[in-house]
Amino acid sequence: MPYAWDEKGDVLEVVIDTPDEKRYHIDSDETGSSLIPFIRNVVEVTGQVYRDRFGRKAISVETYEAERKPESA
Repeated sequence: MPYAWDEKGDVLEVVIDTPDEKRYHIDSDETGSSLIPFIRNVVEVTGQVYRDRFGRKAISVETYEAERKPESA
């Protein structure tokens, strides 16, 4: 899901909401940012879970697999 946007409305940050209503913020590094085209799709990620500087659950994504192709920009 989108979480933060710039002044033009482009998505800057995404989160993963799980079926059991947990939310994980995704690192905005190269791999994490590559999830932006998969907003509102089912995505399975692997990576390291940790607490970010705000105390939120976050994931440093190592790999991911999506059920659908990314949305076009």
